[in-house]
Amino acid sequence: EEYASDILMRDDIHTVSELQAYCKDYIYNHFLHSSMVEYLNSITTVKSYDEDILAELMAYSDTGLSYYASMYGVDKNTLASYYGYATAEEYETAQAQNYMDTIMMLDKVMKDQKLSYTQEDLDADMQLYLNMNGLSDTYTLEEFKEQSGETWVYLYENLQFKTDFVMEAVEDHVVIIEDNQSE
Repeated sequence: EEYASDILMRDDIHTVSELQAYCKDYIYNHFLHSSMVEYLNSITTVKSYDEDILAELMAYSDTGLSYYASMYGVDKNTLASYYGYATAEEYETAQAQNYMDTIMMLDKVMKDQKLSYTQEDLDADMQLYLNMNGLSDTYTLEEFKEQSGETWVYLYENLQFKTDFVMEAVEDHVVIIEDNQSE
């Protein structure tokens, strides 16, 4: 069984359209509810970005790209070209825009479905993350947030947590198809 939290770690999902396709495919294969498929089809990518957040996400992408480039003993541009981008900056911009596109898509689902969560819900989920990764013996939640930085916390809340939250809400609106049921 694949959990919603695994979606963001998949190698075959790099863009909002790939995430949308995955969600639609997941619902089509596991659930019967045509209105949810139509709803996911109706969500389109918005190309209006908060420039400050975009700059922070680009810097975050740069940090990750730099880390992996040094790990593999190549420069950032070489690693970016491996992923199909002409330059490291092009890769970082695309990554930042993909993060924001996905966040806007999740926000639209949350608004349309009238979903909300509390800071306590988010903190409990992040504490679970610490526990699952063996970090709770090393850090308190507040220490971990401070160590990780604002951008990581922002991405965790707006991608990881919201993806789980939205997928659970979507699953509440569908009818499960039995595995052995034929068309």
